[in-house]
Amino acid sequence: MASSRVWEVLSESVRRLKRRENIAAWGVAGTAAYFLWVRPEQKKEEARKAAEALRRENDRHRYIEKSKPKADPQATGLTYGKKGEDAASSLGSKGSD
Repeated sequence: MASSRVWEVLSESVRRLKRRENIAAWGVAGTAAYFLWVRPEQKKEEARKAAEALRRENDRHRYIEKSKPKADPQATGLTYGKKGEDAASSLGSKGSD
């Protein structure tokens, strides 16, 4: 009996939704909800993220890398051969042939 009442309410609401003015009303309500609730929340989140990024950037105690990474000798032209092999093993194998 309760399920028939639920079905009745659902079917009645669908029938009401089919009319053009009700669809327009739902569109207006959805647009108003977006501009009154969704968009302000998105703006708050963006402002919070921007403030967090600014706070992180202005942190005096943050870690800053002070040493430069070593250059790859093969990329700079100091060593020839395959990457991953060191120069001594590649030279030794060529000289023993």
